[in-house]
Amino acid sequence: MITRRALIPCSLVLLALAPACHGKAPTAAPGNAPGGRAERAPRWPSFMDTHHHGGGSRRCAAADYERASAKAGEPAAARAEAWATVADTCWFDWQGEERAIDGAGLAAYVGYGTALLEAGFPHDCEALMTSVTTPYPGGMSDVEVTEELQPLVDDALALGERCGAAAEAQLAAFAPPTCPSDDACFALVEGEAPADDGAADPDDPDAEMIEDVVCPEVELRTAAGARRLSSDEGALVDPGFCCGVSAITTAIIDGQRYVLVRPSGEDSMFIRVCSGGTASATPASVYRVDGDRLVLEADRSLVWH
Repeated sequence: MITRRALIPCSLVLLALAPACHGKAPTAAPGNAPGGRAERAPRWPSFMDTHHHGGGSRRCAAADYERASAKAGEPAAARAEAWATVADTCWFDWQGEERAIDGAGLAAYVGYGTALLEAGFPHDCEALMTSVTTPYPGGMSDVEVTEELQPLVDDALALGERCGAAAEAQLAAFAPPTCPSDDACFALVEGEAPADDGAADPDDPDAEMIEDVVCPEVELRTAAGARRLSSDEGALVDPGFCCGVSAITTAIIDGQRYVLVRPSGEDSMFIRVCSGGTASATPASVYRVDGDRLVLEADRSLVWH
């Protein structure tokens, strides 16, 4: 499948606590949004899918964080709601001036992430904490840590690891495809690139930035032959990072067939923008197999830088 890229999709940025995605609500996978067309509850629910993080027009101050911290003794779901309310009015930031750490801001990340993890949303917690755990400039490895703040930094890094492990455990049922098979032999194949349709505007000053990106597709191989399964959402059609999708696994859960696509290999966590750039992400999506279609069930992508 071919798609075009001009900018990194904002939908990937679960860190919508920052102004880069100001004013946009995250896009919910089918069935995840209240009143959506699917009546069943999502198997891998996302708190971020149903909560708007507008980010406001200002950096959160200590008083903003204190409003959510006041809910510390309440159940995890209530604490997560309180943090989300704050995130809709201002944007979180744990970095202070001159490469220093804003202790109140970092504590807010830990508070929100812990609430998400305890409320059953480990992937959302992991996504939230990437701004802390990223190995790229701007992450915790890029700042000076005082002795006073070291315990808080250790808590934040440990929380990121716990959330990542818990998120991975949710996908433990997925295994490599079984071949030959009539319903479990899946493979990633190169997408088909159509001829240039001349859609690019030659007068567009950004035209030079737009490059064609061919995303991989999923093929189901049976005794009767092979057929491609189409999708219009998730990692398989994300022009920013679909080139990093190189592994596929599958599972049957409660009678329903699913596939999980993601990167593979030792560099699987950090995929650079397909058409060039310095941003990095981990593209990953769970799809429900529905005939010849792959319906996005859960977006498990992460943005690192």
